[in-house]
Amino acid sequence: MAHDRTEAKRLYIEEGLKVQEIARRLDINEKTIYRWRDEEKWDEEKEEIANTSTNAVKQTFLAAISSLTQITEKFKTEKIISSADVQNARMLIKSAKELQKDVDMLGNILIAQREWTQFMQERDPELLTKMLPYLMGFKDEMKKKYGKR
Repeated sequence: MAHDRTEAKRLYIEEGLKVQEIARRLDINEKTIYRWRDEEKWDEEKEEIANTSTNAVKQTFLAAISSLTQITEKFKTEKIISSADVQNARMLIKSAKELQKDVDMLGNILIAQREWTQFMQERDPELLTKMLPYLMGFKDEMKKKYGKR
């Protein structure tokens, strides 16, 4: 039953399946899946995963744009840009690029994991069942490493 719960959560969060489809695929009562979803707050986790990295990149880019806008306005009025302004803008742009790389990396990891899971489901579902807890642990580690800044 623990495997079913883990797989249901994965299908809900990673693949975006509806409870009805998960229930059908796993042959589990919909009410059970709704209960698991509510107990473990799957919707919150799904939203957090979607928002955390994206928001970090967005906020960094917005800060870079704001800084560049201030530098531009300062240049228009004073006809001079300080080295501190330039350094600040460079640092923000560099941070945004690094965050984007992490977001891309996490996205690629999650896509590869989903593809591999589907591949194994077709070829050796029994082995996949045994490996699923490790896959979920790996995904959690990658989220810690690349997903939150």
